[in-house]
Amino acid sequence: MNSTIDKTLGELAELVGGELSGDANIRITGVSGLETAQEGDIVFVENEKWIQSAIQSPATAIIAPCRASVEDKPAIVIKNPRHAFVRILQLLASKLPATEGIDPSVRMGSEVQLGERVSIGPLTVLGNNVKIGADACVGPLCYIGDDTAIGEGCVLHAQVTIKHEVTLGSRVILHSGCVIGTDGFGYFQESGQHQKMPQIGTVIIHEDVEIGANTTIDRGTLGPTVVGAGTKIDNLVQVAHNVQIGKHCIICAQSGVSGSTVIGDGVVLGGQVGIGDHIKIGNRVVVSGKGGVISDLPEDALVSGYPAGPHREKMKVEAAIRRVPELLKTVRELKREVEDLSQKLALTQQR
Repeated sequence: MNSTIDKTLGELAELVGGELSGDANIRITGVSGLETAQEGDIVFVENEKWIQSAIQSPATAIIAPCRASVEDKPAIVIKNPRHAFVRILQLLASKLPATEGIDPSVRMGSEVQLGERVSIGPLTVLGNNVKIGADACVGPLCYIGDDTAIGEGCVLHAQVTIKHEVTLGSRVILHSGCVIGTDGFGYFQESGQHQKMPQIGTVIIHEDVEIGANTTIDRGTLGPTVVGAGTKIDNLVQVAHNVQIGKHCIICAQSGVSGSTVIGDGVVLGGQVGIGDHIKIGNRVVVSGKGGVISDLPEDALVSGYPAGPHREKMKVEAAIRRVPELLKTVRELKREVEDLSQKLALTQQR
């Protein structure tokens, strides 16, 4: 199904800062991929080899790179078509369904402070001394604990849980099932039994962070667990107590970061990456999917495998492993030849 909008091509060109080619008054009613385009849609093309396909498609207009020739169809010509297309998609981004204002079923503790134009959905519970900034949107069935501060423009989808004394910066997005500020996994042994280490720290999530569904971020044992500005965390990720995550990182689904690890800025963790505890990961490190990090990594490293090591070396090792059956066959053949030669030599010596 194509997404629906109602803008003129001229309005979209102005929105994305592109050069208009064709009638500015043509109405665009949808966005689509090239394969499913219909009349009224706008599509984008990054590579010139697809220009003719876009021109011949049912789409009403295209977003094309600057070097492309698009005389046969209305277009927005721009240096980066993908970025322009994303800007248009943002017009269509689904907004959190919530009651306008505060739903009557919301339960609030004492001294709650709400900014202007805050929306809170049905059956949400707010603890004491909760602060929510202007234009924030809290979905239904959420829980926000005592002394928690939520910044301006934050979006909490349905069934988000935020425990006590957590701080969210502006424009943070938490998807359904997120749990922020639960106790860290801290225990010590005494007389053969596990004794719980009290977790009295907090969680600080800086501005423009987005966190996927069913991800959990534990509070620090003493100090805070921190997520830096602009970082994006996928679904089903576990961030343990006292972890420090830098700015503009990407952490993909099913990854786990153990306690007290420090992750630099611009780091990318692929899916199902595991990070050991008390590890330092430098800026701009990339860990490939299913990588297991058990020691510190310097800046700009590209690593993979378990234990994670330089990606090129790991690929050479993988290639070598694939040759093991062939090498074993060769060794067996050589062994037989050696045995045959040994027998012939022994017979010769007997004569």
